[in-house]
Amino acid sequence: MKVSSIFINEIRVTSFDPKNKEMTLEIEIKDKPVMKCKIILTHDFEGLTKKLINYIKESHKPEPDFDDESVLSGLSIVQIANDEEILFEWLSKSLARIEGQLFSLRRTKEAGSYMRQLDNFRTIKETLYKAKGI
Repeated sequence: MKVSSIFINEIRVTSFDPKNKEMTLEIEIKDKPVMKCKIILTHDFEGLTKKLINYIKESHKPEPDFDDESVLSGLSIVQIANDEEILFEWLSKSLARIEGQLFSLRRTKEAGSYMRQLDNFRTIKETLYKAKGI
């Protein structure tokens, strides 16, 4: 059985399409290249956060060691070194905040304010999670 541990330094939004609610995320993991992934924002922030954490774990899963004669040789586990509860809470709150901003955009009636908010979404560079001490 192979066990690998990853430490997530930062997760940030690099682009957001308010019409389709599609956002591009950059995930910075210690000693690994920056990952990019696209997600569609839904009202189920906790489910979306679980999917994102599972995606990160799956993409960093080590290759199983089939040469080993052990029964557990085909298993591989990825552990997140960060406190997963805090990571989960921060991501859920950050996604809810972006959804709130999107709701505010849709309720805006004044053209100038609407265009400013829309431009903020188009050029968004918001950090969803950042590890302490970095």
